[in-house]
Amino acid sequence: MAALAALSVVFLGTMPSCQAQPPGATGKPESETVQPEPKGKAPQAGAKIESDLFAVPDGTPEQLERFLEDLLGQKPPARDPATVKAFAAKVARTALEVGQRILAAKPRPNDEQAATGVRATMLAYSILGQLGDKEAARKLQEMPATLEKAGWPKLVRLAGTALLQIELGQPASAEPAAFKKLLERIRKHLADGPIQQDEAQLAHEAAMTASDINDDLAAVAYGELGAQLARSADKRIAALAAKMQGAARRLTLVGQKPDLEGKTVAGKPLDWAKYRGKTVLVQFWATWCGPCRAAISRIRPLYRAYHDKGFEVVGISVDKEREDLDAFLKDADLPWVIVADTDAIGAEKDASMGTKYGVFGIPEMWLVDKEGKVLARGLDPDALAEALEKQYGPIPEPKPPGK
Repeated sequence: MAALAALSVVFLGTMPSCQAQPPGATGKPESETVQPEPKGKAPQAGAKIESDLFAVPDGTPEQLERFLEDLLGQKPPARDPATVKAFAAKVARTALEVGQRILAAKPRPNDEQAATGVRATMLAYSILGQLGDKEAARKLQEMPATLEKAGWPKLVRLAGTALLQIELGQPASAEPAAFKKLLERIRKHLADGPIQQDEAQLAHEAAMTASDINDDLAAVAYGELGAQLARSADKRIAALAAKMQGAARRLTLVGQKPDLEGKTVAGKPLDWAKYRGKTVLVQFWATWCGPCRAAISRIRPLYRAYHDKGFEVVGISVDKEREDLDAFLKDADLPWVIVADTDAIGAEKDASMGTKYGVFGIPEMWLVDKEGKVLARGLDPDALAEALEKQYGPIPEPKPPGK
């Protein structure tokens, strides 16, 4: 139930970034979809919260699940702290009621409805606990034992996974020493039972948290957790595992020689060897990514200024739909080579560079030196301009007309 995770985003202040899509995804990532602010007057502090939103209907577990999905899509009527907290508390109590009603209907333990009931209940306890409800915080920690006692042993592992996810979202987990201890517990949890989608999501979130701490820790997390996911028979989890292991490879690229391959939009193999002796910008991007398009507009003048001095660009499009890429390039008329990465993703094999180097967020830009070694990764246009100016000198001032 994806919207349950979104509840933390709405109320706990976590903002999504421009993310490349995980293996198997189609269309545009949700993080790239920006909802416009409602027109008219801005909501006032202390705005009234409509009580009808929180009236749980009578119905089947399926109907309750749909109601909760709709509820989690709502936004507070104002953004002042008091209103946001009051709204979060009402949503959490409503989610708790829905979760307990679903579990009271006694769905089979291996049903998705049972899992939804557990997730809703635990997320509600988590939010209420963060709002100061000590009883809710206690019940959250006791959830695995409660499920075991109630005769739901198959849901105990799910509850343990959820507890680790909730702990991962706490500010304390961003401290390196605390994160290392939590990472060890996550590794043990993954090793102690079957890896399902919830465990795969936990592993991915842990690695992303490590990325916010430092690259060395992130490389370890992506590599070790990805290796654990790789033992799953689920193709989606195996695909995520490959990309996570690729991320570990990407995070240790500085000083290494990447081996890039693929087909250009013209249908020809990328001749990576021909770029030896050049300084090359490698940019992973997509047509739907606003920051990528903005970066391209900054790269163009740098390319014009330094191309004759030996500067090259290789763009690797991670667009899922080839039609989107072709339409964009028809108008954009980019002067450098573009690799269509999606063409390397087959039914049985994913040979894409996005997977090989675990590109989860775009734009991802590397600067490669004349020997083919990565000088820097994670560049932005400003850092790129500074590096090129240091190597080639400042961009010449344009000559006045007639001279």
